[in-house]
Amino acid sequence: MRTRLYLNRWLTFVASCLMQASAGLSYVFPVYAPSLKELWGYHETQIATVGSCFNIGGYLAIPSGALYDRLEKHKRFGPRFVSLIGSLLLCTGYLGLYAAASGRIAPSFAFVCICALVGGNSSTWFDTTSIVTNVRNFPRDRGTVVGILKAFVGLSASIYSSVYAAAFASGGASAANAAIGFLFFVCAVSPLMTLTLTLFINLVPEAYHEPDPAAPPQAATTERRSSRTSSAPQFSAQTRFTFAYSLVALVAAYQAGAALWAGTVHPSERARRALLGGLLGLLALLLAVPLSSGDWVHRKPRPEALERLKRSLLSRLAARGAKAAAKFRQSIIGNGGSGSGISAGTEGALREPLLGPGVGVNSVSSTDGHQNAVAAAATGVLVSCNGGGGGGDAAEDNIDTNVVAEEGKLGTAATLEPPLIMPATPEVREGDLEAQLEALETVPALPDVPLSAAMRSPIFWLLMFQFGVGLGTGLSFLNNLGSIVVALGGQPGGQVVFVSLFSVANATGRLAGGVLSELVLRSYGTPRTLLLVAISFLTLLVVGGAAASELSDLYVVSVLAGLAFGAHWSLIPSITSDMFGLTHFGSNYTALQLGPAAGGYLLATVLTGKLYDRAARSHGDQLFCIGADCYFQTWCVLGGLNLVALLGTRELYAQSAKRYRRIVRGGGV
Repeated sequence: MRTRLYLNRWLTFVASCLMQASAGLSYVFPVYAPSLKELWGYHETQIATVGSCFNIGGYLAIPSGALYDRLEKHKRFGPRFVSLIGSLLLCTGYLGLYAAASGRIAPSFAFVCICALVGGNSSTWFDTTSIVTNVRNFPRDRGTVVGILKAFVGLSASIYSSVYAAAFASGGASAANAAIGFLFFVCAVSPLMTLTLTLFINLVPEAYHEPDPAAPPQAATTERRSSRTSSAPQFSAQTRFTFAYSLVALVAAYQAGAALWAGTVHPSERARRALLGGLLGLLALLLAVPLSSGDWVHRKPRPEALERLKRSLLSRLAARGAKAAAKFRQSIIGNGGSGSGISAGTEGALREPLLGPGVGVNSVSSTDGHQNAVAAAATGVLVSCNGGGGGGDAAEDNIDTNVVAEEGKLGTAATLEPPLIMPATPEVREGDLEAQLEALETVPALPDVPLSAAMRSPIFWLLMFQFGVGLGTGLSFLNNLGSIVVALGGQPGGQVVFVSLFSVANATGRLAGGVLSELVLRSYGTPRTLLLVAISFLTLLVVGGAAASELSDLYVVSVLAGLAFGAHWSLIPSITSDMFGLTHFGSNYTALQLGPAAGGYLLATVLTGKLYDRAARSHGDQLFCIGADCYFQTWCVLGGLNLVALLGTRELYAQSAKRYRRIVRGGGV
């Protein structure tokens, strides 16, 4: 068998977590948006449109998902190529924004929107690479993996906000210079980091996964005996996941405390840099996750997995070989035992490969030479089925039928007995296992639904509607936080603490949505869609709270809005994998992101911007609208849409409950 090199899947997991920390740069836009608004002289609708271009670019994910699925057979090149495109887009988009902000290029509105669209679109290439690769690397921990990875996307705004505050907005720098310096940092340093992390990304077939120390004793003993040269993992997968999401919770708590402290004390430049150093130290602990996880490079499949696959293939070969022999025997009887021909249907059945490409079968003949000779003499037919197993990507089974006719007849057709066709013991060659080894990633209890079929399901459209309304509501709040703070009597720039709180809560919601949904599904069989109903209700409460809040209430509203916003990002991908399977997960998941792309633009830009400008004109305000009623009409419209979305998620739960019961019974979790 050819040697295939795969990096340890835990290395891929850690690299993906760190890559996801740069996949949420769009959420940092509210931090420096007021500076760009003043620098370029934009009004609120224009700057909100720029923010929506970031979001639309981040949700136009169909090309990344389609390309990933197209390159699915390339376990190492495929994910890395998708990630490479993301790095190029990140550099290109933010380089254009930096040039426009620094005066090197005229900051025309169309050019700025295109750069924001390109820079925002980079995040979806990182997200597709990380989510799809790790969901398939850990197929039975889908919710946990999605929750942790999405939590780092949520933390990215808080992480980069800390970088902005410590390195660019301190030391007496003007707001415009801080924004320009930050844009240069993003276009120059962030792509280099993601390119480095790309080297550790690969899709690992299940046969190459390291053995789990929590496996049953007998299986673990067999594994150790058959794999003496490989280092055995010392911690179970659940232990490593527990460490990872505990670290995420610690980082979130640290950032929340730092944001609250910075909002009340106004720390010095040295203190801000000390806070940033503590944050980077916590993130460095993530590198401990792959330690003692076995070989960091897998060169051969696990012997236990190889033996299990051989037994499975042998069983299928024997069953199909016996079925083909029975059909051939039946055709002899149907022809009156004359042996003069084989029916077209039987011949087609015999010529069909027993296992498709890459499977070889030995000759199918009688094991008793005397019996075979008698049968040949009696019927005038000698049958020989020879399988040609090719060791590459494809091989076809060739079944030759040789007719040996005797000159005389030994008896009448009425007295002739049909031949006894006995399948020989099938043989699986090592070369024939190549394609089958890489097909061991699927979970049998999950369906296998392509995008074309998924789009004909009501579940798909209910998910998309909730995705669009729920995230559109969160983006309406996040993208306009700067103006909301000013409208409620706060100072320009006072939104930084609320953006940090939203980011921390966003990460917490993503983590809790993934881990909690996995826990209740595995322990109690509770469908993830029931949790989505609860999150839809929470989003409705956030809208009501925002409509009635004062400036001091924004602390609570920001946390609740971040929780609801983040939970959508972990629940909906997990539900998508449950309802439509893993084979086409990349295409299905990225297609659903058209919902937040439309919702982010229509709700966070068109609706919010138009109603805000109308309120500002009614007040006679020029740049910012002042007053609690500036966003009241917006919250009323969003409240009605979220009420409809809540009813839709209730219907989604009703339609998915039976499917979840089948998944639990089939061992899909």
